Amino acid sequence: MCKEPLKQAFCMFQGSRYLLSEQWEVHKGTQQRLCTCFLNAMGLPEVECRKGCPQIPDRFLSPTEQCLHPVIVRPDDPQMCPYVVCNNTISGQELYNVNIVALNSTAVRVRFSLSNILVGLIGHAELHFTTDPTLPPSQWHVQKFSRPNRLFDSPNIEYILNALRPNTTYFLQVKIIMDTLQRRPESEVFKLKMPEEVVVTTTTTTTTTTAPPVMILDAKLEAHVIDVKTVRISWRNFEPQEKKYIYALQLKYKLQNEAEDKWITTPMIHKDVTSYFLHDLEASADYVVDIIFTPPKDIPTKIVSSRDLEFRTMTKKKDDYHLQVSVEDNKIEADKSAFLFAGIPEPITKYVHVIKIMYKTADGEQSYSFKVPKNNHITLDHLKPGKKYLAQLELYLTNGQTLTSNEVEFITKPAKPQANISSSENTISDDSHTNGKQAELLQSKEGGEEENRAYFIALVVVAVVAAVAGFGFVLLLVLLVRRQASAKAPISRTPSESAYDNPTYKVINLFQTYDGERPEDKTNGQIQTTQA
Repeated sequence: MCKEPLKQAFCMFQGSRYLLSEQWEVHKGTQQRLCTCFLNAMGLPEVECRKGCPQIPDRFLSPTEQCLHPVIVRPDDPQMCPYVVCNNTISGQELYNVNIVALNSTAVRVRFSLSNILVGLIGHAELHFTTDPTLPPSQWHVQKFSRPNRLFDSPNIEYILNALRPNTTYFLQVKIIMDTLQRRPESEVFKLKMPEEVVVTTTTTTTTTTAPPVMILDAKLEAHVIDVKTVRISWRNFEPQEKKYIYALQLKYKLQNEAEDKWITTPMIHKDVTSYFLHDLEASADYVVDIIFTPPKDIPTKIVSSRDLEFRTMTKKKDDYHLQVSVEDNKIEADKSAFLFAGIPEPITKYVHVIKIMYKTADGEQSYSFKVPKNNHITLDHLKPGKKYLAQLELYLTNGQTLTSNEVEFITKPAKPQANISSSENTISDDSHTNGKQAELLQSKEGGEEENRAYFIALVVVAVVAAVAGFGFVLLLVLLVRRQASAKAPISRTPSESAYDNPTYKVINLFQTYDGERPEDKTNGQIQTTQA
């Protein structure tokens, strides 16, 4: 019997030996491949390497409005390719909610928050501190902190730094080192004075310690401009551990160029409130605002805001309707007065809907009149001659506001006296006027009679035409009825008629000719008559 040769159970790749189903990575430049040893269709071992990760285009690495800070993430899993994430929630120059508190005379607690985009990345935190801020950053003391497996598994991080000197002022700064980030987020420099060494009094039952004397909080103040004189100041919601040391809040604000004694403070604000409105501010002005913490009475801890906020109020826009109207001149006559008002730009109709003229006499009789202006001239009619008036204009603007002018006092001119005319001329004039009136009335009366007569004739003609048309219609109806009656066929036959008058089935009388006469009645072509 022939024995089959043993099949090879391994693969050779680049001088290395790999078993069946074994996988290994192959790096070529910046790309990596995953190779596998398997049996092909012929039953022979073969190596297959899957294509490596594609190159990330440069356009994904360039900042845009949608992605301000693109970051390359390189996973540890070789089967996952590098990818780009957008880090828009962090500027790269600061952290969030940084809080440094002295726990005792030799230890401080450091708390800060990371952006959600950084949660799950590999890295560690560094706390740089010194007592001399003039030293270069490379000479500061550094304490490294890291989570388990160097993984930032939570956005809220807390570390404790020990072995500090009591009653000493320290300057501290937090820096984050991420393996996949080119930039290193860092906080601002905090100043903290360590308290003096606390004397612990121990008895058989209790141990008494003191609360931290100083807390530095960053409230994350933000300014939201509402209008020219109003700004809303908001801040973050404090943690429950922080609220234990806060009884109430206050805001203080002033102009940037004012002295320190010019601070304006707000009333007490509840610690759960996160915004407050500042009113009656100056337009186009630079302000500075800070927050004041008030601790409870039984806690001696002093809470200090780490930084203030500077903002600028809105620029006051030009109001086109901020106008002042005044009456400058009026032309007075016996029964009217023409006013000339100023203060309204052209065209008048763009700013003014209607003008109300209020006027009263010296006797106290009050009246008013409405006018639609076309220019800056307006006339008041129906005045009494020789009267003293006091007038005022009230303008209703197109934006809904109302303007009132100054009061104007004037006296109308007296009525003109009638001229001396002779009685004869007056009589002739009156007669001619009367005759003219009578002629007009007579002419109008004659014209009215002619119109009535023409209207009556037209009615008569219409009535005659309607009567003739009605008579003709009745006559035509009678003729049609009679014609239909003569065309009717009798339903029953007479006894002398045959039942069915059809020549084909008609019985021929041999004694009768075709014309219905008997043969004996015909003689020589003549019809004989018999007498009864």
